[in-house]
Amino acid sequence: DGVKRNAQEVFLKGTTQSVVLEDCYAENRDACSCLARQAKCCCRCVERCLRCIFFMNLPTLFYVLLLVLSECLCCGPCRRRCRCFCSKKEQMIESG
Repeated sequence: DGVKRNAQEVFLKGTTQSVVLEDCYAENRDACSCLARQAKCCCRCVERCLRCIFFMNLPTLFYVLLLVLSECLCCGPCRRRCRCFCSKKEQMIESG
């Protein structure tokens, strides 16, 4: 059986032919690597926060754009300005 053979090899290598490992991760402990890892982590965090904020507010953005578009297509600003201008003109005529 392959599992038994594998377990036996692992046991032999770990007991009779064992090797002491020293500084296995030494190449990633210098200041530049540490700074690069922290900067990468910070950038990833900022990116995910901005993405979360953007996607949480996306429905509101679409709603506001829809309102603005509907106002512009239905001439909402023009009607308001016209009503305001007409009412001022009528007041001027009535007053004299």
